[in-house]
Amino acid sequence: MPTIAEHRSPAALAVELLARHSISPNDAGCQEVLRRRLVKAGFMTEVLNLKRVNNLWACHGTRAPLVVLAGHTDVVPPGPIEDWKHDPFSQKIVEGYLYGRGAADMKGGLASLTIAAENFITKHPDHAGSLAMAVTSDEELSARIGTGHVLRFLEKRGVQIHHALIAEPTSHHSLADEIKVGSKPGALTKALTTAITETVGAETKMSCEGGMSSGLLFQKHGAEIVELGLSKATIHAANECVKVKDLFMLTAIYERTLEILLKVA
Repeated sequence: MPTIAEHRSPAALAVELLARHSISPNDAGCQEVLRRRLVKAGFMTEVLNLKRVNNLWACHGTRAPLVVLAGHTDVVPPGPIEDWKHDPFSQKIVEGYLYGRGAADMKGGLASLTIAAENFITKHPDHAGSLAMAVTSDEELSARIGTGHVLRFLEKRGVQIHHALIAEPTSHHSLADEIKVGSKPGALTKALTTAITETVGAETKMSCEGGMSSGLLFQKHGAEIVELGLSKATIHAANECVKVKDLFMLTAIYERTLEILLKVA
């Protein structure tokens, strides 16, 4: 059995997810791993699968504002195995780097989101507003059956999403040196930039260029959107990897953002 420390480790969760061959649109059981964790943390969960695409919605709370943490479990094909130093699904940690297809895009970021959500709910079960996670397995394809399907389902229910934080890889030279923002930066952007400064000790660059694949869908539904994730240097390439320490730092940024946004002292 894993220790409490291991259970709440974004690196350990990332390793567990990376071992699964979830080449888009296959989920390969990743979302079930997340769903079980979120249920234990107190989230209400719903499986919203459509055709071959797996979608997970998990929510804690019923009040406004609704903050959604969004990510995807599908990855692009690894390409020629001989181009890799390590098997792309062997989740190797070497000299402080975690290797594997999806380490940066975006199982590492998704692991950090999940641990941050668990930590936040455990520490602040009576937080203001509501916290949700939306996880899909269609992002590397069209996102229409993934994020699009989830948002249409929520719209029919009359659910209004106010803020969406997406774990797409945005960092360049150092963690959180750049974030992608939507057309109308608001409370989430302010909370996130504050959390980055507090956690990393440096300011971030806000950009509206690139990114926003699923974010645009959230924006169409009226949500403020921001993307922040791990380094994008090796995404979709052989030897995709991230710094292990960045997984923990990113978790801390996400958690602090939630504390600021959902008004926890």
